[in-house]
Amino acid sequence: MPAYNYKALNSNGREEKGSVEADTLRQAKTRIKEKGLFLVDIKESSGRQGVMDANLFAFLKPQKRLKLGDLAIITRQLGTLLVAGIPLLESLESLALQMDKLTIKEFLLAVRSDVQNGMSLHKALKSSSWTCPNLLLSMVEAGEASGSLDRVMIEMADYLEGQMALRRKVIGAMVYPATVMFFSVIVVLFLFAKVVPSVTELFVKQGRALPAPTIITMFISRMVLDYWFILAIGVAAVVVAFSRYQQTAEGKKQLHLLYLRLPIFGNGVRKVQAAKVASSLSTLMSSGVGLLEALEITKNIINNVHVKKALENAKDGVKEGKSLSKELGKFPYFPLLMIQMVGVGERTGSLENMLNRASTHMEREVASTLEGLTAALQPLMIIGLGGSVMFIIVSIMLPMANMLDMIK
Repeated sequence: MPAYNYKALNSNGREEKGSVEADTLRQAKTRIKEKGLFLVDIKESSGRQGVMDANLFAFLKPQKRLKLGDLAIITRQLGTLLVAGIPLLESLESLALQMDKLTIKEFLLAVRSDVQNGMSLHKALKSSSWTCPNLLLSMVEAGEASGSLDRVMIEMADYLEGQMALRRKVIGAMVYPATVMFFSVIVVLFLFAKVVPSVTELFVKQGRALPAPTIITMFISRMVLDYWFILAIGVAAVVVAFSRYQQTAEGKKQLHLLYLRLPIFGNGVRKVQAAKVASSLSTLMSSGVGLLEALEITKNIINNVHVKKALENAKDGVKEGKSLSKELGKFPYFPLLMIQMVGVGERTGSLENMLNRASTHMEREVASTLEGLTAALQPLMIIGLGGSVMFIIVSIMLPMANMLDMIK
């Protein structure tokens, strides 16, 4: 897509310079006008300098990404307007005008401008400066080809809202354990930094031999007080090293496999991945996307590299005429019930319907697993915090009991 350099005046009369990407000069002028600018001069970038300017502009203003909630709102309302029989251009304009959020308004106006200039909706979404999910682009393209864009947008909204609900369940299940863990660490650090030094000072002055728990507690307390900055740097270094490691190919391979195989946590991860795969495949196929293309798109939106590899192998097997259920069953990442439901769908010719049922079932299983995980973590965290506090109390009470015996 060519880039156009322009000079324009803003609402305050000040000159602004910039660059905009567009298929045609007319489209570039329209985009500049939509920014509320008065165009003074515009010309297409050419040659090496033009490419450098465009690349620099792209670096300074990287592609914007719409949030999942924003996409859910857009697809739901756009689908509703289309179902009501309102033309696409009018629907996009009406939707943009009623949006309070500036980013959504700007996105919709840019897409409307491209559609008005002759682009199809999926091409307008693809060429937009906002990054749209491949799933959305493929579904819109299939909807336009089949003449069922209104139904496709409603189905996409259902899918996005389902993903949001699944994400809220996962995050909600992790909030309580993380909060308890945070305050537990704060309480223990406070005891070591403030309470233990004031009490153990008396024991040190006595000059007598102290029990092993007291010595350990005093050592930890001294480390917290005198070397807290080294501990903080160490923790930060571990966090940074872990973050960088998980971004490498080998790190992703090892950590993603660990996430899938952990005794309790791994079960939840596998069910979340299975629910996402089933939901994506069902949504795509119900919109008219073929199974092979649906597997390719779903593979690209899955984060876990091992599940991604499983889908890639399944796609190769289906391309050779093999059964999807048997191909997915080769990997331990998908629950047996999901594999069986996919097999039933293949035999009865209702694969997309069975995938939808499998997705619904997996989401219920995720909610149940997360509840069980939270219930299991609560006593473990209470035992951990109680054990730490008890150790500190015992380490203080032992020398105090010895002192009382001596006084008697």
